[in-house]
Amino acid sequence: MLQKKKILVGITGGIAAYKAADLVSALRQENYDVR
Repeated sequence: MLQKKKILVGITGGIAAYKAADLVSALRQENYDVR
């Protein structure tokens, strides 16, 4: 049985906030549990 992969994303602002949506979307498509 495969373990579910977990990722915690912290965003402070600026360009990171803009890029975070793309990152979270890509991780979710790869079956990561993103918070």
